[in-house]
Amino acid sequence: MPLEEAAVRSVANNSMALDAYAWLAYRLHSLPAPRAIHWRGVMAQFGGGFGKLSHFKPRFLDNLKLALAVYPDARVDVDDLGLVLYPSKPPVTEKLRAAR
Repeated sequence: MPLEEAAVRSVANNSMALDAYAWLAYRLHSLPAPRAIHWRGVMAQFGGGFGKLSHFKPRFLDNLKLALAVYPDARVDVDDLGLVLYPSKPPVTEKLRAAR
């Protein structure tokens, strides 16, 4: 999945935000329907260095905000149980990919 170069540059100094952006770019465009992911699942994906969910969650949310800021078409809801991912446009359109 191609990533938007400007977005990658914007979050390149933050590995969790970059990982979240790449993950969203990969997942969202291929979803056939909304998908809920419990906080434990999110932590399993991104929280290798965290022992407690209560320590991971605020750090991840800050980084998710950065990822969403550089991927404006990403549709993600956050609630007490975790995330809900919605089918979204990819960060790089087919037209832009063909021109590269």
